[in-house]
Amino acid sequence: MDMKTTPIKIKIAKKRIRRPRRELPEDLSDLFIADGDRPSDLDVIAGRGGGSNHHEGNKRYWRRILAERPGYKQLGKNDNTSKNEISEGIYMYILSTGGRFLQLDTRTEKWFMIPKKISLDKIKQALRDKYVPHFLKGETIPPMAERLQASSAPTVANTSSHQATAHAAPQSKRKIGLLLAAGAICLAEKGSVCNAYQTNINYGLTVPRRRGIPITKSWISGTTRHVDSMQAWGTFEPAIRLVYKIQPEVPSFVLSLAYYIIATIPLCILAWRETPPDLENVETESEIKSNFSQLWGGLELGTYLFVGNALQVIGLRTVPSDRAAFLLQLTTIFVPLVQSILARNLLLIPAKTWVACCVALAGVALIGVENADGDVSFASFSLDLLQFSAGDQCIMLAAFVYTFHCIRLEKYAKEIPSAIRLAAAKASTETGWSALAVGAGLIAAAQTGTLENPVLGGLQTSGRGILEYTETFLDFLDSMQDVDISQYVTLAGSLSWIGLVTVAYTISAQTYGQSRVPPSTANLIYTLQPIFTALLAYLLLGETLSYTGLAGGTLIGSAVLLVVAEVGNGEPGGVSRSIDSTKL
Repeated sequence: MDMKTTPIKIKIAKKRIRRPRRELPEDLSDLFIADGDRPSDLDVIAGRGGGSNHHEGNKRYWRRILAERPGYKQLGKNDNTSKNEISEGIYMYILSTGGRFLQLDTRTEKWFMIPKKISLDKIKQALRDKYVPHFLKGETIPPMAERLQASSAPTVANTSSHQATAHAAPQSKRKIGLLLAAGAICLAEKGSVCNAYQTNINYGLTVPRRRGIPITKSWISGTTRHVDSMQAWGTFEPAIRLVYKIQPEVPSFVLSLAYYIIATIPLCILAWRETPPDLENVETESEIKSNFSQLWGGLELGTYLFVGNALQVIGLRTVPSDRAAFLLQLTTIFVPLVQSILARNLLLIPAKTWVACCVALAGVALIGVENADGDVSFASFSLDLLQFSAGDQCIMLAAFVYTFHCIRLEKYAKEIPSAIRLAAAKASTETGWSALAVGAGLIAAAQTGTLENPVLGGLQTSGRGILEYTETFLDFLDSMQDVDISQYVTLAGSLSWIGLVTVAYTISAQTYGQSRVPPSTANLIYTLQPIFTALLAYLLLGETLSYTGLAGGTLIGSAVLLVVAEVGNGEPGGVSRSIDSTKL
């Protein structure tokens, strides 16, 4: 025996070499797909031979494998976290687009779903191997530098016939947009390492990163989903204004409970009908952990949203909307600050991210100094800002609560594969808290006299408002012919829009995006909300931004570009991966 060799080292070496390969369970009854269901063009079929290789689902799967393989092979032996992220990204890409990993049981001639862990093993093996399917040997994936040196027309001409056909397809604009996004990130890197990775313009996007973790198409889809969420949320204020024009005015807690119920019902139905992304048996430890994360994540995140929304509504009673918008956007500063505090190192947040946060906050401030009639009042805004009332404190506390939601959402969004299930859990929690608030208000209203405690007094006032509105609504039902029904049609339409679009969709879209975009980047994307609100106000109400408002929007856009450049430098949003949100 060598002097440097010890029995412990030999034992460890044997364990590494003789790692058992995961096998399929003996009983496949829980994995069989429905009778009569056949593999679709989106599914990935396991097996050998031309039958599986020429399947459309396998073709797009292998194109994604070849797009990610260069970045995967450049990782070191100890970069297991990065390797797992790449394989998980491919796995979730297939599932999120409606595909499944299927295999035919030769004994029963039935198709069954391959468990997640085995699917990930197959993905990692494909990333490690040099194998290239026969149908892809004629296709070339040019380096990123060659794509950047050529214009858009030569780029199409230089690609293979398959890629040229894809550019002529209806989705050509979206694909060109992905290429331009990759070019922008490469320019942020000054083109020094643009040829380090390759890109597949049809099925995957990989751009250079200094830490060896490629940015895939999922990062772009997550960012797009965040922007869509902000556009939908921009319609919240006009819809609420329509509701408040109806007399008698709907109590705030009743209004919240109504649109939360409308949002929760479809989300719960979709979550119930959705096929579980994790294909393991229910009894496995990973499935139990996922279900626990879904339950606890819904309770925690839903509570953050409810408390933040309640504080925001209370503060808006006395705080002007422009001032409240500025104070609420303090989350732009709170998110990276809290993340760095969790990591116990303020230097983990790069200077470029701090500059972007300050620039975005300044942009929101410029939009906030503009009055509803288009006038700019710097003096009144700055003087009022020095005096923080109770309403101001509620708004700032709401911003602080939203900060925890933004940070913690990243953890749960990655642990729970289904964005719909997590969104349904969050909406159910908000509905439950709203129902408890209404019940507490009714109990407080039954008390004689006026309660001196500020919280109980507020509940008592809300409860009495609910009772008065209930009496008025019952009178409306007794005299249907004497009341204008159109206003209640407006009420029903507004509540449906708020519940389905501004609540249900935004919750699910934010959850989906947060699983692919880190919280600092997502938080800066959320500063685009004043721009969308201003645009919507111009289209619906005829309101226009002054030069000050346009300058504020320019600053916000510049801040987002700074973050995109920081993403190209290797850390999404400039946040170090050593920050652990689970310590919160």
